[in-house]
Amino acid sequence: MAKKYKEYQHKKTINHHVRKFLNKKEGMAAIETGFSVKKDKQWGDDASVHISDCSQTITLDFYYSTPEAQQIAVKKLDLIVDVLNNLKADILSDELVEVVEEPVKKMYTRKKTK
Repeated sequence: MAKKYKEYQHKKTINHHVRKFLNKKEGMAAIETGFSVKKDKQWGDDASVHISDCSQTITLDFYYSTPEAQQIAVKKLDLIVDVLNNLKADILSDELVEVVEEPVKKMYTRKKTK
C-alpha cells in the first residue's frame, strides 16, 4: 500500500485506484488497479487489474476475503510480476537485440552502384 495504514485511521474506507496509460502519445491502452475496503470489515473482498489495448481488455480479480485468500492473491501477483520481468529480460537480451538489429541494418544499408 502506498500509504501506511495508520494514515487511514480517520477514514471509514481504504481505497486504492491507479491508472497508467501504456502509450505516451496516442491510444487508450492502459493498466488500472483498484480495491476498496471498509474499515469496519476486517477483510476486503477483491482487488482487480484491468489491462486494455485498443479494443481488447482483460480483467484479473484477486480475492482476499480471508487471510488464506490474501496469501493466494499475493502468490498470484508475485507469479505475474515474475513472468513479466522474465519477458522484459528476454526482450532486452543481447541475442534478441542482434536478431532485431540485423534486418534494420540491412534495410538501411545502401547497395553500392558501379
